[in-house]
Amino acid sequence: MNTTPADSEWVDQPLALTRADFDATSDKVMWIRLPKPRWTGAVQIGFAHETARSLTPQVTEQTVCESLRVFEGSESLRRIGESRFIVQVEGADATLARVRVQAKCKFCNFVADSTADIQRHIESQHLNTIFCPLEYAEYIKRNPKLPTRIGVCTQPSCTFVAHEYPPQRLSDIMSSHTHAEKHAHTSYRELTKIEDIRAQFPNLIPDIRKCKLCDWEKEKPSKEDLLRHLKENHPTALYKLD
Repeated sequence: MNTTPADSEWVDQPLALTRADFDATSDKVMWIRLPKPRWTGAVQIGFAHETARSLTPQVTEQTVCESLRVFEGSESLRRIGESRFIVQVEGADATLARVRVQAKCKFCNFVADSTADIQRHIESQHLNTIFCPLEYAEYIKRNPKLPTRIGVCTQPSCTFVAHEYPPQRLSDIMSSHTHAEKHAHTSYRELTKIEDIRAQFPNLIPDIRKCKLCDWEKEKPSKEDLLRHLKENHPTALYKLD
């Protein structure tokens, strides 16, 4: 930090920085070269619209510098989008760098440059992951009258459906059915998908969605219900700032 950059390292255009450049462990330093020594008594640097840090050039120097990590707590680094990192001298300002903060989805590698983009991505790709249907075991806990297992005979033209209630066993029920109907052999498929089971008990197994991020649940929620819950309760839990 005490080594003044070589002439070849100076640029007269805004730099492109990322959120990581301002981490507490960052070794990045912002150097500013003034027109000449004694040109001004102080300069202020920081994010636009936030409290700046004042730097005082040494009398014989025309440069000032500051570690970027001292700005780690800036509000601009907690907002998705692009912010200006500026220098102010006697009320006038100039852009030192443009700092881009992105949102990275926690469910995949998608990266967004705006809050609207990450919200649209979550809505189109991950709503069913976040708000999953209840497992059948959860329905049984709520309604013990439901069968523990359900099987469908897969013999041609047979529509038999078996409901297992303890101490009965699904395999025994199907064996008895095979014998009674004189099928060549026992052949059945157990229903495990909640959509297939709901078709057997449409009035007893409503479509209930449960949030994976909390205990909230709702019967037959609309997309608007799900998005409203995310916005009100988990606005930043679905992505991380990058």
